Amino acid sequence: MNINPKIEEIFQNFEVNGTKIPIFFMNYSGKSDIYLTYYTWIEKPLAFSDDEYQEEVANITIDIWSKTNYKQIAEAVKQKLKDNNFMWIDNGPESYESDTKYYHLPMNFYIESSEEVS
Repeated sequence: MNINPKIEEIFQNFEVNGTKIPIFFMNYSGKSDIYLTYYTWIEKPLAFSDDEYQEEVANITIDIWSKTNYKQIAEAVKQKLKDNNFMWIDNGPESYESDTKYYHLPMNFYIESSEEVS
C-alpha cells in the first residue's frame, strides 16, 4: 500500500486558524514557522485466507514542527485523519529543538485497507 498520495491529498489545503500548513514527506527545507512532515514506519499484511492476505495496515507518523503552541494543530491533524479512516495510536514525546527553535510533536496513526491505495 502506498499511503503517500493519500496523505498528500488529505493535507493538500490544510489550515488551522487561517494559517495554511504545508506537509512534506520526511524532510522540509523551507522557512515556514509551522509545517508537517510524515513517514510510514510499518506496512504489513492482515487477515489471511487461502494463503493470501486480504487486508493491509500502514502505520504512519505525522510530525508537527512549530515555533509557537501547536496544541490546536495537533487536534486538527487528529480530526483530519479520523475523517479519512485513520486511527490515532499515540503521540511521541514532545520536544523543543534549541538549534532550530522549533517545538516538535510526533503523532502516530494507522489505517487498514482491503483496497489497493495508489
